[in-house]
Amino acid sequence: MAMVGREAVRGRPDRRPGLCPVRAVTWLALATWAITAASSPLHSANYVVWKPPQFAKPKSPYPAAYPLDQLMWLAIGAPEQARPKAVLWDHTLPPWPADGLERAEVAYAAGVELEQLRSPRCLEFYYVAIWNVWPHVPPDPRSAPPISKRAWNVYHSSVARFLQQAVRHKRWDPVRGVSVPTPMGKVIVQPRLNGFYWKPKDFNHIELVGDYAAPPLQVRYATPGIGVPLVVLRKGSSDDPFLSHDVPFSATALIRPHSNDTVPTTGSTPSVSHVAALELYDPRRVEEVTMTLGRVPLARDLSAYIAWALKRAQRCQLGRPAGAVQQIQSIQQWQAGPPVRARLWMMEPHRRGKIPVVFIHGLFSSRLAWANVVNELQVLPGIERNYEFWVYEYDASRNFVVTSSILRQQLYEATSRLDPQGYDPGLGRMVLIGHSMGGLVGKLQVASSQDRLWNVAARVPIQTVQMDENSRQILEQSFFFEPVPFVRRLVYVGTPHRGSPYAGRISSLCVATVGRNTQAMQAHRKVVRDNPGVFKKEFRHRPPNSVDMLAPKSSLLQAIEHLPRSSHVKFHSIIGTAHSLPGYGAADGVVPVTSARVLPVSSECYVPALHMELLLSRRVSQEIARILREHLRESGL
Repeated sequence: MAMVGREAVRGRPDRRPGLCPVRAVTWLALATWAITAASSPLHSANYVVWKPPQFAKPKSPYPAAYPLDQLMWLAIGAPEQARPKAVLWDHTLPPWPADGLERAEVAYAAGVELEQLRSPRCLEFYYVAIWNVWPHVPPDPRSAPPISKRAWNVYHSSVARFLQQAVRHKRWDPVRGVSVPTPMGKVIVQPRLNGFYWKPKDFNHIELVGDYAAPPLQVRYATPGIGVPLVVLRKGSSDDPFLSHDVPFSATALIRPHSNDTVPTTGSTPSVSHVAALELYDPRRVEEVTMTLGRVPLARDLSAYIAWALKRAQRCQLGRPAGAVQQIQSIQQWQAGPPVRARLWMMEPHRRGKIPVVFIHGLFSSRLAWANVVNELQVLPGIERNYEFWVYEYDASRNFVVTSSILRQQLYEATSRLDPQGYDPGLGRMVLIGHSMGGLVGKLQVASSQDRLWNVAARVPIQTVQMDENSRQILEQSFFFEPVPFVRRLVYVGTPHRGSPYAGRISSLCVATVGRNTQAMQAHRKVVRDNPGVFKKEFRHRPPNSVDMLAPKSSLLQAIEHLPRSSHVKFHSIIGTAHSLPGYGAADGVVPVTSARVLPVSSECYVPALHMELLLSRRVSQEIARILREHLRESGL
């Protein structure tokens, strides 16, 4: 079944039959099935807010009354003869716990106190709490009596705290598991993966999901159930160049303790090891888990890892509308930051048969601009089952002809690495989606340059130009190319095919950007100096940056518009119409409709949104989903 959420329109929830309006709730509220539609005040802020989860409060009086070791014997339910003989028992103290739930309360309360003292022994007590309370956890707390609801909360709080403290005390080992010494013997809490394409070694770091608000996300997709939602961080590895970056993803944790088959005896220290299962589920692919009483819904938060990535990147105003002053400040901050190395990112390991969807961001942006679109698409079963998402991030200080050539090379490298024999049907049906200038980058992947672009830049054939081999290779790859054969569909989102009237004004703010790549600038000057009179005016003084090339009078942009396109590719346009421009008519405030339209295309979709709001519009996400479904049908998949 599809995950469903709700759409926030002008700050008001849209209640519809069949929708699950979960927005600002903690994992504990999810665990207790508290489904509310109240808008969170967190969402009024224009930045990501990430709050820790709320835990159950301890109720047991035992930690204040008994010594620590004696508490452990209490918690495991040791019989009278198993009590340490060196301890003098005071019968005026609280009575012996009567059942597993009371023993779980003892262990949980002791674990909380030890956690506050920063003692790693809290792990032992949290595990014993889980071991005791597991048989009492109801499949559905909504219809359960209060004592069972308390068992539900103690279980989830114990699991969450156990995982949190395992990370804090550096005991987290996703391959070998977490080792916990207890009077019953050593217990290995061993991770078991369900539904993931990742391997255990990829679960490098985990973080609990609490309440959060990420303004770029229009909807938080989450459903209640058993288990603790997590964000997992997979640290980048040089083993795969397209997974060399840190990758966050969502997971749900469930701990099944070992069976009650060990009874401690007086003076014994059991050496036998027990194995408990730390079941980690991919919430996109697993909706239910098997319990003693049948199938139970799994707690799932599919949006958490995206919000966490936005928080970590500290780019939380991405895609938000802003005034002129804020836009100038954004450009200045972008200039001051380090240049971005152009590279293709995969969001998870490739699976044979899945079709890559490559998202390409626009000017003064990053891969996180697609956060809301990915959030909307990933919850659609047909999309998630048949597609995988890649993103291309690049440095806009270089002109997009150069960055387009880098994408072209990396697409070829990725497909040859993933499918050397060329048998994967998914890789042969790739889809590119570009926003703003990203659409032009995508356009150059499906066009044939012939010699048209080079003739705009120079007066002589490239073979006669004097330059070193490295410069020649860069220029040849940038100005001479053929369509990438495995790209079969391209979606333009607010793409300025004929430029934007604002390009000239923005260019005056971005002159400093050419200095960000001093090596390229020096190489360009040397080639021009060694070949006097060869290069035309637009290329003589400095290499044009991306903003220069977005000016309507750019000769290179005009040449790109008339390049022959691949006959095997289908094209679609999504065009913003929220704000007209004087002298240009209908526009999205930056790109006129006359510039965003390109013919022929298979479909055109007009959206009443501003240029920087297009990727926040649910209408845009719906249109992209429609196009991807159409692509599946026409591909025969």
